[in-house]
Amino acid sequence: MVDAILDGQNRVRVWREHDRITATALAKQAGIVSAYLSQIETGKPEGSVDAFRKLAAALGITLDVLIG
Repeated sequence: MVDAILDGQNRVRVWREHDRITATALAKQAGIVSAYLSQIETGKPEGSVDAFRKLAAALGITLDVLIG
C-alpha cells in the first residue's frame, strides 16, 4: 500500500482495493453515487471534504489517513 501511495496512486482506490471492496459497494456504504466515487478515484473532480469524510468512515480509517 505504501509503495502504491508513494507512486502517486489514488489513496481512495488503494484503500478500497486493500480492503477488497468494489467501487459500487464502497459508494453505497459511504452514501455517495458510484459515478462520483469513480470521478474521485480518477481525480476529476477531486471530491468534497464531506465525500472524503464519508469514504474514510466507510473504509474504517481517519480522514487524515485518506487525504494524507
